Amino acid sequence: MLLEITDINQLEVIENSCKKVEIAGLVARGNESGGWVSEDAAFILAQKLLAKQSLPVIVQGGIGVHTAAACRAAGALGVVLDAQLWLMPESPLPREWQQYLINLSGSEAVLIGERLNARCRVLSRPGFAVINNYNN
Repeated sequence: MLLEITDINQLEVIENSCKKVEIAGLVARGNESGGWVSEDAAFILAQKLLAKQSLPVIVQGGIGVHTAAACRAAGALGVVLDAQLWLMPESPLPREWQQYLINLSGSEAVLIGERLNARCRVLSRPGFAVINNYNN
């Protein structure tokens, strides 16, 4: 089992409450990821996790060729490629969805929940009612 981590302080909770669960490694979900994310960039969060504990760390968020090499050099087991693969020819994502995503730059993602210390990065596009209500 891999456990997703968005905050270095979550390590204490893991140590205190997950004694009966065997965790094979941690996924460092950096601020560039989609969904629940860290305050820190992925590479920074990974370095913090690698310095504080001995479980293998896999890095997710803002990963390119150079960042992947840097993560490996820093001691990470590997990186997660997810959204980066949606537009590949082998992707199971329907063509209609791929056409929708092809022109996105990344600026369309918004971070919600910061004031609650529960950061979640979501796609914000014109016509997305929930996001429009949040931004108003």
